[in-house]
Amino acid sequence: MKDPISSQEQASMPVIAVLIALGLYILFGGNQVASKVTLTAFPPLLCGAFAFTLSSITLWIYAQVCSINLQPPSRLVWRSHCISAVLFILFNATALIGLKFTLASRASIFLAIHPFFVVIFNRLSPKKERISRGQIIGLCIAFMGVLIVFSDRLTPQAGVSWVLS
Repeated sequence: MKDPISSQEQASMPVIAVLIALGLYILFGGNQVASKVTLTAFPPLLCGAFAFTLSSITLWIYAQVCSINLQPPSRLVWRSHCISAVLFILFNATALIGLKFTLASRASIFLAIHPFFVVIFNRLSPKKERISRGQIIGLCIAFMGVLIVFSDRLTPQAGVSWVLS
């Protein structure tokens, strides 16, 4: 038997939360376009350095205002943060370099297909998460949507032109 939903979970979303979410969606939506415009003037790794510098300063200011200690509690956590930072930088560097060779809208779609890879890599992890039939159907529908978006470029003669234009 399912637990009854608490009144807090049934409460409507405050207007400020909707506005903040909308603002975040606008920022994320404009991210690829802004990056594409920036890449016309600066090399990809310099664009990434600008982004990391601005985000680091913003996070530091936020931590100071909220009195948050930014020091990791142990060496294990510190090593994990370093590994995560290297992988995150590698991801952003390759994304910015790739963005130089394609349209912002196509790059955005490429970045949004990460759930496919999450499912694939999750099957390789020691703790395999079960995936339901509905989730598989949803991933198939999403994949078909990606194919439809790129269908104008998916011809045997096109080669990799669907990536580059």
